[in-house]
Amino acid sequence: MKVQKGVKRVVLPHLDDAGERSVVRMFEPVTAALTVGGTGPHSGTMDVQPLLKLMDIGSCACAEKFTGVQCVTASMGDVVFEYFPVAGELLELTARPVLVGRTSLEIALVVVSQSLGPQTGSLVRRDVCEAFFTYVTTRGPDGEKRFCPQLESSTSVSDNGDSDDQLRLSMMGEEHQWERLLAKFRKSLVKIETKKLLQPKSTTTTKAHDFEMSEVVLPAHQNHMGHTFGGVVMSWMAKAALTSASRKARLSTGDLRIGAVLRVNFATGSDVSDHLIFRPRINAVFDDGATAEVEVTVTKRNIATGKEVDINTGYFYVHPISKNHTRPFPATEATQGSAWRRRHLEARRQLLTCTGGSIQWHSDLHEEAPLLTILSTLRLIHHDNESVRWRRPTYSSKDSSNACSVEWTPGIYWGRPHTFLIRAKAIISQKGGGPTVEEFINALRKRRPEWDHICSAVTILEESSSTMKEGTESDVQWDVVEHIARTPQKARVLHCLCACSSIEELVPLCLLRAWRLDTTSGTAIYASRSVRHDKASRNARIEVLPSGWFIRSVEGGGVAVSYVVEHDIQKLRNITRVISDENIVSMMTSGVVKWMKRLSSLEYSTLELRNNRQEGST
Repeated sequence: MKVQKGVKRVVLPHLDDAGERSVVRMFEPVTAALTVGGTGPHSGTMDVQPLLKLMDIGSCACAEKFTGVQCVTASMGDVVFEYFPVAGELLELTARPVLVGRTSLEIALVVVSQSLGPQTGSLVRRDVCEAFFTYVTTRGPDGEKRFCPQLESSTSVSDNGDSDDQLRLSMMGEEHQWERLLAKFRKSLVKIETKKLLQPKSTTTTKAHDFEMSEVVLPAHQNHMGHTFGGVVMSWMAKAALTSASRKARLSTGDLRIGAVLRVNFATGSDVSDHLIFRPRINAVFDDGATAEVEVTVTKRNIATGKEVDINTGYFYVHPISKNHTRPFPATEATQGSAWRRRHLEARRQLLTCTGGSIQWHSDLHEEAPLLTILSTLRLIHHDNESVRWRRPTYSSKDSSNACSVEWTPGIYWGRPHTFLIRAKAIISQKGGGPTVEEFINALRKRRPEWDHICSAVTILEESSSTMKEGTESDVQWDVVEHIARTPQKARVLHCLCACSSIEELVPLCLLRAWRLDTTSGTAIYASRSVRHDKASRNARIEVLPSGWFIRSVEGGGVAVSYVVEHDIQKLRNITRVISDENIVSMMTSGVVKWMKRLSSLEYSTLELRNNRQEGST
């Protein structure tokens, strides 16, 4: 319904702490009815189709709880499925508003599964997926637009109480802040994609669709507003994509799995009795025939005139489950934009979910990759829950420090048995009140060999800007560096004694570093993880999982610092060879303590003096 000029507009009332009060949590047991049947390699695991329905329900409930009016789905962003729950597990869906416009809002949805670990007997939480949904408020009874309330963060840091509690609250506020920032960026990205790639049909490829599938909208398919439920449409799209991939690969649908979905945009809706037409086609094949991009377009057909109206388009990435089917998809000519879409999806999969290895750096990723690197580090904070058992490490007394607390936990508690997590907290303060947040983050970036005992040198390969920015949410800076690391002396000595051979003393690492400094709030975040860059050394191929520093100023001078890092225990075994897992953890945690002690003893001065000193030495 269009609004004529002169028709009043209604602004919805402002809600105090509306963002947090509008969080929606839903729980769903994974029953046999929600899983894939048959005798396929992943029978008994949850099907993507009902999962998409649940995600749409949860995000819609959040949007309507926040706005106080009915909302309709406008789009669903990229989704990478990290884990497929099995029957008997419990799903937890958490949705919260992260970005609000005038009549539209972005909802961040996170899905995790809960189960009892067979090895630990304790609760294990696994990340299933996360996505951003865009919703639009419906008009009022007189055709008036209804605007969204303002979004405010309810997280504040009190000056009273334990410093660890204050730091945890600060980190929670940063997490919500970066979720809103990523949602804002992704909204801009969707607009760019739509303009660049989804051109009118007359200018796009003429590649034929694989087949045409029809569905009739029945009363059971409608939502609470009497229209077709968006989750049902997306589940039908998933069915069409699987069917197309199955026919091309000559495999049953039980042998294939949808690993990711790239954007589903709803141009218009549909109602009961409408005939929906689904047209899938394989746009491109990747990974030497192991993955196919299936585009699915949806229209609704007028049965009287035969005319069709576009409803939406989505891209589904399908791959075989069994390793025996290595190259099931025959080669096909790639359509326009498929490589570009694949690159951005891989960035999300590899940078955010930490699966698939280090990503190849590309100019297309200059905006998205730094944000995903920061968000992947923020996700590590989620593991501070009742299912995680933190442990105090053992290390020599000379490495201990009263000013620094260190803990570690195995990754098995969140479904990653081959990793472990370390977190450390410290207060860095000196006589005279230093350092400031700006001085500390510059020490992390520019003076690493001074405080990192295993860092030999750092060379910048590419960077966004030589000047740090501050203040606004979009001020994210980044660089790609080659970091030369020394193999720990203990590892070299033990390997030489026990294996009668030597290991490399210097190991090159290629890292993407992203940071944001906010002098207004006195906080900063600094995150890094490995990438592959054309300018890096050929042997700089070791994957480094995300790590991050969270810094805030403290009253009286100095900074409160929290560091978190995830390590791949298998890769560390390959480097250190003969050292036990317990000694590996001890070695890595004692290294973090040394970092904190050296950072406390650094000489901090103003940024201008330090830059002058560096320029003079150069």
